[in-house]
Amino acid sequence: MAKDTMKAMVYRAAGDYGLMDVPLPKITEPDDVILRPTLNLVCTSDVHICQGHMATVTPPKIQGHEFCGVIEEIGPAVKGFKVGDKVVVNSASKCGECANCKKGKPARFCLTPGNGVFGGGGPDGAQAEFVKLPKGQVYMNPIPEGQTEEDVILIPDMLCTGHYGVNQVGLGLGDTLVVIGCGPVGMSTCLVARLYNPKTIIAVDVVDYLLEAAVKNGVADYTINSAKENVVERVRELTGGAMASTVVETVGLNATFNMALQVAGFHGRFCSVALFSEPISVPVMNMAVVKNLNIYMGIQESAGRDLLFEYGRLGKIIDPKFMLTHRAPLNDIEQAYEVFSKKLDGCIKYAITPWEDR
Repeated sequence: MAKDTMKAMVYRAAGDYGLMDVPLPKITEPDDVILRPTLNLVCTSDVHICQGHMATVTPPKIQGHEFCGVIEEIGPAVKGFKVGDKVVVNSASKCGECANCKKGKPARFCLTPGNGVFGGGGPDGAQAEFVKLPKGQVYMNPIPEGQTEEDVILIPDMLCTGHYGVNQVGLGLGDTLVVIGCGPVGMSTCLVARLYNPKTIIAVDVVDYLLEAAVKNGVADYTINSAKENVVERVRELTGGAMASTVVETVGLNATFNMALQVAGFHGRFCSVALFSEPISVPVMNMAVVKNLNIYMGIQESAGRDLLFEYGRLGKIIDPKFMLTHRAPLNDIEQAYEVFSKKLDGCIKYAITPWEDR
């Protein structure tokens, strides 16, 4: 009898998640695609979902929205792709037909019910042996010739989020950029920022190995451990009193949001690209209004995806593969969540390879 179940990482309830057997996905519509994931990444939002911090996600839900794979089966209406093609997939599904899709808005804003982030408010995710992509041709991207999965897997989510923050603050020549948080999103923000040639990039975090990695890999000029130093005073020192012209906050805590506003200079541009797990209280008058700050908020958009693919092809972007510090098969994904979420063993990003028969 043919196999009819597969292994998958499933969010079952707040704090209740893990590997389990689930039915194999099947093509039910002519534009469906069945993909065999060959590389997945564990994301902070996966952890937020599994801890019950994202009320818009209804369990049970297979996790995983950062992935590459090989097309295993394809519906008859899918054009431009074939079985065996290697692709990297956008982190959210979309219909391609609604008003927002036609305007080029991010897939997260698709108006057709059932679409959205894989493993979140959209279809089941890819931390499994197989994943179904509804209307797959709309958001699959062929892996460019000469590039590997590792070269491109960070583009649709991490690097596009960094690009969104950098783009919103209008980063350019002569700017000083402070990035609050130096995890995968913060590191990606620093990395993309290099494309815009700012004067100085300052990374802030409480984890020394992340700050060390930022300097070692050339994505930050200076680092500040906010658990050991006064961030405001150190930024004032590094900027000659002017403070930061641009700030991107990637953590999503009350303390880090307020810190970001404090280090911004007069007429500064500030963007938060974080997922918040707690309420934010800000003395707006003193921290923002009197400084005439421009404030933006949001997360990844696909607008920068093609640009980042092209920069990657031309070798004009700092190699992002240094963030892929850990790797294990799907069999060990529960341990991967533990190591990643607790920042153990120098982990920046945990890569998940296919299930292994043991």
